Amino acid sequence: MTNEELVLSRINNNCWIGKSKLHFKEPERSQYYYGWDYEENKTKYATNIKLLNSAKTVEDRIMAIINLGARTYDERNRYQCRSGARRSTVDLWRIYKYYYDENVDIFTIMRALYKLVTDSKLSTYRCPTVRKRVFWRFNEYPHKDLYVSAEIGLPMTEWEHIGENKENNNG
Repeated sequence: MTNEELVLSRINNNCWIGKSKLHFKEPERSQYYYGWDYEENKTKYATNIKLLNSAKTVEDRIMAIINLGARTYDERNRYQCRSGARRSTVDLWRIYKYYYDENVDIFTIMRALYKLVTDSKLSTYRCPTVRKRVFWRFNEYPHKDLYVSAEIGLPMTEWEHIGENKENNNG
């Protein structure tokens, strides 16, 4: 089994994972958001949505998603994850599909994450709570754990060129 086949089998075996997208919603008064009050919260959200909309490269778009840091909701507007949480590979892929390109494959996201981590823009490790590889801004807590496998079955050392030679990436 190739690395690409392993990743796709992991995603396909969890049929809900790649089938729905995630999105952010404007903060409500009742939401606690990085300790800011409601007005600061709305201002930060509006500023970061502009950055989200103006990002051009895959890497810049992933950084914009991470910098927004708001709560995420699924396509039925069900709460998925709290604000300020570190995001998993698949969460970032699902958010990317909502805001940018619903046809993007998981391998494009994995290669971009590899570049962001090795360029010291993002930190990563396998979170023992959710049992997934998660990402956050490098300057918050520098950490690079490239060797541990996570929810998609491969250590990050295998991500640099994943999916580049596949004609049909269905991820």
